[in-house]
Amino acid sequence: MMQSGLSRELFESWCTDAKNGVIIAGYCVEGTLAKTILSEPEEITTMVGQKLPLKMSVDYISFSAHTDYQQTSEFIRILKPPHLILVHGEQNEMNRLKAALQREYEDDPNTTIHIHNPRNTHAVELYFRGEKTAKVMGSLAVDEPKPGRTLSGILVKRNFNYHILSADDLSKYTDLSMSQIMQRQSIHYSGNSGALRYLISQVAGLLESIEGDKKMRAFNAINITIDHKIVTLEWVANPINDMYADAIVAAILQADLLDVPIKNMSTSVKVDRMHFKECLIEMLQDMFGEDSVPKIFKGEKLYVTVNDKRADIDLSNLEISVGAANIVLTGGVENMSAMPYALRNARFGVPLGTTPVIEDSLWVGLTDTYCKLPMALTAEKLGEQYKVTKDEVDEFSLRSQQLWKQAQDAGRFKEEIVPIPIKVKKETVNFEVDEHPRPQTTIEGLKKLPTLFKKDGLVTAGSASGICDGAGAVVLASEEAVTKQNLKPLARILGYSVVGVDPSIMGIGPAPAIKSLLKVTGKSLNDIDLIEINEAFGAQTLACVKDLKLDISKLNVNGGAIALGHPLGASGSRITGHLVNELRRRKAKLGIGSACIGGGQGIAVMVEAL
Repeated sequence: MMQSGLSRELFESWCTDAKNGVIIAGYCVEGTLAKTILSEPEEITTMVGQKLPLKMSVDYISFSAHTDYQQTSEFIRILKPPHLILVHGEQNEMNRLKAALQREYEDDPNTTIHIHNPRNTHAVELYFRGEKTAKVMGSLAVDEPKPGRTLSGILVKRNFNYHILSADDLSKYTDLSMSQIMQRQSIHYSGNSGALRYLISQVAGLLESIEGDKKMRAFNAINITIDHKIVTLEWVANPINDMYADAIVAAILQADLLDVPIKNMSTSVKVDRMHFKECLIEMLQDMFGEDSVPKIFKGEKLYVTVNDKRADIDLSNLEISVGAANIVLTGGVENMSAMPYALRNARFGVPLGTTPVIEDSLWVGLTDTYCKLPMALTAEKLGEQYKVTKDEVDEFSLRSQQLWKQAQDAGRFKEEIVPIPIKVKKETVNFEVDEHPRPQTTIEGLKKLPTLFKKDGLVTAGSASGICDGAGAVVLASEEAVTKQNLKPLARILGYSVVGVDPSIMGIGPAPAIKSLLKVTGKSLNDIDLIEINEAFGAQTLACVKDLKLDISKLNVNGGAIALGHPLGASGSRITGHLVNELRRRKAKLGIGSACIGGGQGIAVMVEAL
């Protein structure tokens, strides 16, 4: 849709030149740049607000079943595929198109096309010619074959037999040899050479100079030559290098479009190391006090001392080493109910007749900055991917509320909640019971709640973690400190794991984090007595359950964030503390606490109750 990213940048670089052209899918979402371009405007607005004339040719193509027969049949006539599936169209239109295509080829003995027009959610089975057996040879045959193992090599037919070989083995087993294809691309460039080097370095990182300023290498693969307003790229053709070259071309085109030459943009900056040391010492003294850093030091190393704790700084490789603390108080607090509404740019005036836009900072904070999806839609994606049903989500949400009620009535939260005295009118009362849970929740009530983020979706107010305030803290101590201070620890940390996942399904993070943790500790899920997974959303938690094939009787046994709420900065401490207390109450041994993190992360910790 060309809303952002490289495709948008390339389009803005090309659109002013009539020699260029673009083909756009005919099916574009209303409000996107691609949809706007289909109306053939005379100019477009760039991402930075600049107006650019649209001179390049714009064509569109679409092969969904409701397009005209002439366009669709022309494309099929060229390809003559063995199978043709008509989808994403009104059923009667698809039937008409299928009949027209069948008539076209019914008298052609040389062409057989199987045409399918399935209804929504109906599967299509395609049959192709029989499989052939290939013999794996050379270095690919060293490892013992295993079911499901993927082999990557070159398929060679010799004497009516098929063989799969590594490219390096071709010359050993055949009379073939590998060849390299060199690609060369020349681009006219009339801009500033400093700007060019700078923008390429922003894409490729450090550039290697080959012949002064005239020739350089990017990505350790693409040679770039600048000569008489021509920039030439040369590289060995392969998918990765081709992608690198495309990125550099985009940077060249962007540099050529700059209205004002950028001066002094050198990627090789000389640093006065003595001045750098002086600035560093001054900054550290401002932060930690005059006596924290020695006034004079020799060589490339210095140290900072704060409260008898020392950190060593090595300027030669820019590394910092810090002595591990023996006792640490860690925790977090969240005040979500006080998140402000912001009025952006009002300081500089609001045009007459316009209504200022008020920004909900909480909503902005709960929208992923990478994939631009609200957190709830990441849960919807997971629900669809793992085939979670609305009934399953409602039942899980009810379970959370009911388990909290049972635990609260049994007094299981008393040991982990610090009562806070607050004034209510003229008296002081102890605030010691979480106010977010709704123990009166029923399955009938949950089913009536609207799905707010997706039509016929899964996420409702009753199946999402609540927006609430909270605080929590945990004390961590080394074994040495426990012995020295005569402490009585509640549990021992056996290991932890942090993993990255696709930001658009960030809620699945606990699943790979737990798998990684089990691998690190040498344990299996059967060894674990209790598991806490933060219930950001019911659909998200159930996706993790399905991914892990988890015994749900071990999960969130006293309810989770759907009942208790999810004060972002405090949930980690709450989950860990509650897990330890419940393990000790049950006289159980091992537990895992885990949570997803917006932006695409999962975290898990394993504890052993003492």
